[in-house]
Amino acid sequence: MLLRIDGKSLTLEQIEKFISDNVKIQLTAESKKRVRRARALVDKWDR
Repeated sequence: MLLRIDGKSLTLEQIEKFISDNVKIQLTAESKKRVRRARALVDKWDR
């Protein structure tokens, strides 16, 4: 099973499945973009 993380639809049941069954995860393209933007902000604030 592959758990797709989109930043909008994660449920407690999916988290439990991830923990108990060692499910692999995949970030969606949009999630990756949001992570990169957030990281850029943190880097900017850390200067």
